[in-house]
Amino acid sequence: MKVLFRMIVFACLSVGMTSAPSYADESSAVHSEKKIAAVSKAVKKLIQKKSIAGAVTMVSWKGEIIHLDAQGMRDIKDQAPLQTDTLFRIFSMTKPVTSVAVMILVERGDIRLDEPAETYLPELKGLKVHRKGKPKRKMTVRHLLTHTAGLTYGFFSNTPVDKMYNRNHPLYSASNTQMMEKLTQHPLLFQPGKKWHYSVSTDVLGALVERVSGESLGAFFEANIFRPLEMSDTSFYVSSDKIKRFSSS
Repeated sequence: MKVLFRMIVFACLSVGMTSAPSYADESSAVHSEKKIAAVSKAVKKLIQKKSIAGAVTMVSWKGEIIHLDAQGMRDIKDQAPLQTDTLFRIFSMTKPVTSVAVMILVERGDIRLDEPAETYLPELKGLKVHRKGKPKRKMTVRHLLTHTAGLTYGFFSNTPVDKMYNRNHPLYSASNTQMMEKLTQHPLLFQPGKKWHYSVSTDVLGALVERVSGESLGAFFEANIFRPLEMSDTSFYVSSDKIKRFSSS
């Protein structure tokens, strides 16, 4: 089965140390250098224990990079070492990126936080709560942002609704449109706003951003977040000229 993880973004660190940090006195400089050395030492131990394949570490002091180091392997099979500009998957750290995209649309007046999500995604109309029937309140954009929408993930809990997800998982989809079609075939796990539960809420927000903006999520991210922040190595896909920098671990 081919699985498309729509929320994977790749990122890398490509910064240089501009100058040595300034300290109040010599003892504080020595103390700080020992702390920085401890970072690399701790990473080395994790690699030796095979807890991790490798890591890129960075320490910033008053706006300057005073430590930047790469240890371990980018690809163990090929024995390719990590570099400071290696590209990594950031997985669920794309959730705050998607949330920023939503808030950009809120600032523009295109989305209202306490508006029912079905206003923007009509597919959500008529969703029932498992064994409870009609929800007491409608799912809002704010509920989606705070993982209180009544949705679940299918991977991290074993409720009857999670089992339904895993029989026809929304995330195993070729597009956000297909994801929404699958999602609305399943009931809510609980009443919207009742409690926090880690879920596919942010994936739904991705579909909402596409629907409201009229752009693909990748295009919206690039134009409104990545390009303004000069995040030139962040994308949903790794281009052919950057593939050698991509970490398989």
